[in-house]
Amino acid sequence: MDVNDYLDLRDVADLNRFHLSEIDKEFIPQIIQYDNNPNRLVREPDSKMKLATYELINHLENSNTIAWVGGNEFWDWISKIWTQLPREVKRNIKIGNAFNTRYVNEDQLNLLLITEDIKSNWLMESYGVIDNQIRTDLGSTASLCNYILGSDMYSNNLHTILVELKPRIKEIDDLKLLNKYAELFSHLEDRQSFRDLFLLVDLVSKYNGDSNSSVQAKNKLIVALAKATSAASAEEFFSLQYQNWQGYDADHVDEIIGEAIDNWLENNLFTSSGQDIKSKIVVTGLRFTENHLIFSRVSAFLRSKLNKWEKQYGKYVWDWLNYVNAPVNQIVALLPDSAEKSLLDTQPILDRNAVKILGGVLLEKGWFMLLGMIAVKTLGSRGSFEKMLTIDPKIDQTILEKMADQVPADQFLCDVCAIDSQYLIPIAIEKLKRQPTLKESQDLSNSFWQKIWAESSDQGLALWEGFRNPQAQLFHVFDLIGEGGAVELVLLKEIAKSSLNSLRDYGNRASVWSKIPSECRKQFLVNTLTDCLKEIGHSIGSISELEKPLQDSLQYPEIVTFVIAATDLTIENKLNILETLDSFSEDGAIALINRNTFNKVESDRLGTIVNIRRWKSVAKHIFSLEKSRRDLEQALANCSSQLSFLDKLSLSLFDSKSGHHSKDDCWDALFEKAIVLYPEGPNEIGLWERAGGHRSDLITHGSGKEKWKRAIGFVKNGGSPGSSKIIEKMIEDYPRDEILKKLNYLL
Repeated sequence: MDVNDYLDLRDVADLNRFHLSEIDKEFIPQIIQYDNNPNRLVREPDSKMKLATYELINHLENSNTIAWVGGNEFWDWISKIWTQLPREVKRNIKIGNAFNTRYVNEDQLNLLLITEDIKSNWLMESYGVIDNQIRTDLGSTASLCNYILGSDMYSNNLHTILVELKPRIKEIDDLKLLNKYAELFSHLEDRQSFRDLFLLVDLVSKYNGDSNSSVQAKNKLIVALAKATSAASAEEFFSLQYQNWQGYDADHVDEIIGEAIDNWLENNLFTSSGQDIKSKIVVTGLRFTENHLIFSRVSAFLRSKLNKWEKQYGKYVWDWLNYVNAPVNQIVALLPDSAEKSLLDTQPILDRNAVKILGGVLLEKGWFMLLGMIAVKTLGSRGSFEKMLTIDPKIDQTILEKMADQVPADQFLCDVCAIDSQYLIPIAIEKLKRQPTLKESQDLSNSFWQKIWAESSDQGLALWEGFRNPQAQLFHVFDLIGEGGAVELVLLKEIAKSSLNSLRDYGNRASVWSKIPSECRKQFLVNTLTDCLKEIGHSIGSISELEKPLQDSLQYPEIVTFVIAATDLTIENKLNILETLDSFSEDGAIALINRNTFNKVESDRLGTIVNIRRWKSVAKHIFSLEKSRRDLEQALANCSSQLSFLDKLSLSLFDSKSGHHSKDDCWDALFEKAIVLYPEGPNEIGLWERAGGHRSDLITHGSGKEKWKRAIGFVKNGGSPGSSKIIEKMIEDYPRDEILKKLNYLL
């Protein structure tokens, strides 16, 4: 039989005569129905035929094999489906009786008739075995089943899509696919899913690529897609680029879809959702050089929109600029000058590659403020300032200030010190004024920081403001000098004239004097010596203990003047200094007497000092004031004896009834004696406890002198043990000391 005759065969049942050795005389024909004007006999399909057709539609799930179990109705089924099967399907079908599953070729479509006795073997395979089982629910394929079976019960929707779009069907799966969209195509006037319409438009291009065919139906489909585009997501909108529009009227597509694209861009491009894909749309549109339905319109839309700049556009432009492989030059070229401020207000952190490209573009455009702010966020504080100062060392100060405001103040100061640019100093000082505590975290060894610190003082910020422990910072400065480090002269001069300029308590001061620049050394010596003299005036230390540079500084007129005129030194302090300061001349002593008044004790001590110094002119001066200065009577008396206080008391102890001593003199004498005999304190060799005192009444810190001062004060105020007990124990330790015996008598 010729293959073309086979393919054109209308009733496959006629093939029976080629397969049967004789006519089945027992065959009982079934009842058939006739159309009003039938072209062929039609028998309504039963449930078994529908099930077989359902499995045929899903042939891929059945390994391309449908096995009909028993009965001549198999040929009736073949007869019904044959006319509706696509020609290419017919070429690849194997029809006939089968016995052994091993001989089934699953690469072609097999419609086979098997006997009941071998059914179990076929059920073990993944084939569609059609027996007497009934399937009532054919799901979404019911209409397609009826169509393939030639039944009038198939859906008008399927009929409509096949008739109006005239698809070229090659596979059963093509029918199955088109059947999915039959309902959609029949209701295009309703709002439909963009995705489904997009896929249907693509299917039509595949099944009917002739632009002169089904023009009206295709135009109707394009209008529906354009309508759905208005509600499309950004991802769906972007997918329009993949549509080739084959088989459609190009002018109609350009008009209808083009208008839909314009509307979508107007309503969606500058909204907050889906910015990543929208940035991709913009970037792709600007990079596309050929004429393109979508991207040519994207480019034209941007040129028109951005020329009429609005503030809210800023954040979207940044998304575009920061997108991978963004055409930065093209984007920035579209922006008017008014866009810079909006971009400043919305700038993000950009990819470094984007910044590298964008930097050159902004430089050409003259947008230095935006360039600086971007640099801060991407290159960091130090890198950004170095870059901007490289571009223009005399860059507008306002730009640098705005950049600095984006950086933590401590980080900015640290970076300024590393950059070493004079243009950044005013900004650094302003930050220090707002937050003086920033000084704490700076590296003192950095010479540029030293300049900033000094200049901030000159600009009105107190030098030591911001330091938790200013003295420690002062000592740190001189530690640096002592170690051979460089300290700017301008800073040392500011320190020398500040409120904290004395090295009295600096432990390494003796070794540092020679390393202090001569321009400010004297000021530090005078300030330090002044503080030391105050301490000596309180009986702490002595001038002889001072290092040579300080002792040499005693000759400075500033020191004598300080002692004479100081208001923060008591007369007792001054007398202490006068008593120990060899450089104190008679003129200085006279000036001291003239500018101060003395109580009895002070006067007494003054006379003693004058007597010791053998200052005849001073003694004469005191005598000359006898009538006008009653406060100097005791001083005058003492000048004549030229004895020190302790010596005077010692002599008077031999004559306790002379009346030339007071109770306080005795207490002082006891104190002086005690610190000599027991320099470690009241409880040296158990003295205090042996006298009946309690160790808990004594202080445990400080020098022996401080401990004695506290202990004698305690006894004077009535504390136990009494003075007599203490002196008695002293006499036990030093039985030949006559002063102790006299003190015991007097106290």
